[in-house]
Formats: sequence, C-alpha cells, structure tokens
Amino acid sequence: MLVDRSTKALIWDCGGVLVRTEDPSGRRQWEQKLGLPSYDIDRVVLGSKAWIQAQCGEIPEEAYWTEVRVHLGLDERAIQDLRRDFYAGDRINPVVLDVITRLRPHYKQAILSNAVPSLPEMLRDRFHMVHLCDVMITSASIGVMKPDPHAYRAALDA
Repeated sequence: MLVDRSTKALIWDCGGVLVRTEDPSGRRQWEQKLGLPSYDIDRVVLGSKAWIQAQCGEIPEEAYWTEVRVHLGLDERAIQDLRRDFYAGDRINPVVLDVITRLRPHYKQAILSNAVPSLPEMLRDRFHMVHLCDVMITSASIGVMKPDPHAYRAALDA
C-alpha cells in the first residue's frame, strides 16, 4: 500500500458515505401507512427547519423528533417506531469500511458529519464502529455544519 507521508489525517463523512440507506422499505411503508406521497417521509424527517436546527445544536434532538411527531400526527409509541424504521435500512458501505480499515494503521482518522449528537452512539451500538477512528464529531456538538470551514478546523483540532 502506498502511504503519503505528507498526509497526517483523514476525515470521513458518515451519511451517504460511510453509512447509506440501502433498503428504504421501512420509509416507504410509513408513507403508505400515513397516506403520504412517495419520498415525503424523507422530506419531513430530513428536510425540515427543525432538522437543520438539531444538526446545528440549536435545539435538542428530542425537540426535533417532537416536531416530526406533531407534524405527522403521531403518538409517542408511533414516533419511536418511525425512528427505528426510518433508519432500519441503513448499512455500512463495505468499500469505505475496507478503505478505512486498511488506512487505519497509517493515518489518524475522524468522522465529521452533519448530524445530531446521537450519531457516535449509533455508530458504536449498531455498527460497532468506534474503534475505526480517533474522533467522531457531529455538527450539533460543534455548532456548525459542513461545508463551513470551521467544521473541518474542529475536526483537525480534535
């Protein structure tokens, strides 16, 4: 393996890179259950002002999910089921995982993601990923989202 000695660290994104939705059937089932148009659940869950606020750390993650619950007219149990089902089809990208694993001995590595604070816990508990990087940073934890240069600076500083 060719190792570039001038590069000291690698920064990886999570959503759509390391973790991607390979099976959206849980999302589509919720749309059918709620009578929503195709891909509307994605818009509600990932396209709202509250989602941006949660990713920036401006509101707590639970406040964001409360807004989704109210918007969709769900009770507490149903929003928990939606949360589970919405992400149930997410999988680790095996190609990226292989690259991270092979480069791990040669570089410090970080995950920097526009995400809510629970992302590191999810990567740890569901995907057993914490051993693969030195640092996991969410935009919510630093108060700024990519592509703002301050987000990358925070990852480099960490």
